[in-house]
Amino acid sequence: MSLIEPGPVATELFTHIRPEILEAGKDAFADASLLHAEDIADTITYVVTRPARVVMSELLTRPDGSQW
Repeated sequence: MSLIEPGPVATELFTHIRPEILEAGKDAFADASLLHAEDIADTITYVVTRPARVVMSELLTRPDGSQW
């Protein structure tokens, strides 16, 4: 089993968050770099294509140069 933990990703998720929640978190993400959905897809592809002898237990994926 593998756990993939992405940092902030530029997706449509932000359009599904209640306005008061967006307002409360806007400072945390104001200057954040965002990953692209393709970055996470590449990460998943990497994990599932490892040989059977390799176990990727946990993989943190963060944008370069952000506070994450």
